Amino acid sequence: MILVENKKIIKKYYTLINPESDFSEYNTNKIHGIKQEDVDGEPTFEEFWENNKNLIIDNIIVGHNVKSCDLIAIGKNLKKYNITVPIFKYLDTLNISKKIPRELLGLPEEDYTLEYIAKHVLGYTFKAHNALEDAKATHLVFDHLYENFYEDFLFEPKLYDYEEYEEKNKKNKPSKINHHSKEKIEYQPDSTINIKNIKTNDPPLKDKTFCLSGNFKFGSKKEVENKLEKFGAKLKENVTTDLNYLIIGSIENIQWKYKNGGTKLLKAREYKKRGYKIKIINEKV
Repeated sequence: MILVENKKIIKKYYTLINPESDFSEYNTNKIHGIKQEDVDGEPTFEEFWENNKNLIIDNIIVGHNVKSCDLIAIGKNLKKYNITVPIFKYLDTLNISKKIPRELLGLPEEDYTLEYIAKHVLGYTFKAHNALEDAKATHLVFDHLYENFYEDFLFEPKLYDYEEYEEKNKKNKPSKINHHSKEKIEYQPDSTINIKNIKTNDPPLKDKTFCLSGNFKFGSKKEVENKLEKFGAKLKENVTTDLNYLIIGSIENIQWKYKNGGTKLLKAREYKKRGYKIKIINEKV
């Protein structure tokens, strides 16, 4: 976390947080590389908040994808400790960047990740997913956007109400499924994929998110994941409304509640019915 005043960094603060829960293997291996033992003795979020809440509440929070990531994380953690979630003021550099024509911004491709913008627009590289490095990069990107593309409507601070987000999220969640049938789930796959002989645009994989379900004739899930990532796809552990593809293995998984799928398929099917553009893709054998 950094505090910026008149375009200058006047304070830096970095600490790991002890989540007081088990770590996600995916986050540890794929995102930040932080292990359980790294946070032993570090402050809990409750302790961090008590020491920094005024700094956070009294200022505008600037972040890249801050509305869909950082502010949700803060809200969830405050709820975890039964702390009232305040209304936050924020500006999102991801949202601002997407409202500027790509060519004018100087992006060779339609990639709006913080690393890509920093590198291709500013010539700045950094260690992504390190909180302090991310903050510094966001500061540089924000300054560039403000100096070159200032418009009132782009840089007007917005308000974030976590309670409102939580209420909306509850309404959008599919109802829980309690079936334990071994019947088949009725669904029509959108397409199939030959994982062994993937073609670049069949389906398009670059910058698309995918989630895996079942067992694959091609190999282990890790092997499937590695193959898809070579084509620019990005793994998600669960089915969410912003998922692009749910890819289902051709071999039945004994943990499935149904003969041809489990809760991921049920959730994807329900989201599709609600209008979300998730594609269900079967492994081609």
